[in-house]
Amino acid sequence: MNSIQAKYRSKYYYDKKLNVKHFIEGELVYVLKEPQKGKHDRDYEGPYEIIGIDYKTKNIKLKNGDIIKITIMDKIKRCTALKDSPPCPQSILQHTERCISINGKYCE
Repeated sequence: MNSIQAKYRSKYYYDKKLNVKHFIEGELVYVLKEPQKGKHDRDYEGPYEIIGIDYKTKNIKLKNGDIIKITIMDKIKRCTALKDSPPCPQSILQHTERCISINGKYCE
């Protein structure tokens, strides 16, 4: 009886720390490059678009132009760099326009 309780207790602590990734089709992701060529090489390549997901086997079908790849969920991460950036505050825009008109170039 004690071993059964220990099994459920360790499952509880394992599930508590588990970080499940959820992706949807059409989302942009980066793929982990393997093998890496050196310590200064980029870790990820992409972005790729998700065109198919199989949650049973954790396989994901990706597309980048004409290239189609199949990889597992553990080797991809979300592409957040291509999201729309927040608009520039009006005061910064006015300052930049004023500097351009005075100097003919951007000021620092």
